[in-house]
Amino acid sequence: MAPAPSPSRRDRLLGWACHFTGGAAVGVGSFLILQVHFVRLVREEVGWGVSLTRILGQATFLWRSIDEKLALALADVPESALELSHGVGLGLLALGFPLCTPLLPRLLAWRAGRRRR
Repeated sequence: MAPAPSPSRRDRLLGWACHFTGGAAVGVGSFLILQVHFVRLVREEVGWGVSLTRILGQATFLWRSIDEKLALALADVPESALELSHGVGLGLLALGFPLCTPLLPRLLAWRAGRRRR
């Protein structure tokens, strides 16, 4: 099998830009999806504590630990915002993978050809 021809400077720059953009989209999309999962997990853990704290008032908020304050603050995030973040995360994943995957075999073939020389 003949070695793959060396890509031009423009092709390498375009490949780098596509891989960078695709990788960034995959990373940000994964982060958003995991962030939504974390918020929902914290809401389940807090449960009845949120309603009890609201009944007692804001005075008890000052005596809580940092973890409890974070959980109470996350309980106020509306479900519609979580759904939107989850949808955007899935969209970024759906955009990122096809953007960087088709260029990968060509890059790997070029690198394998370079190592054999």
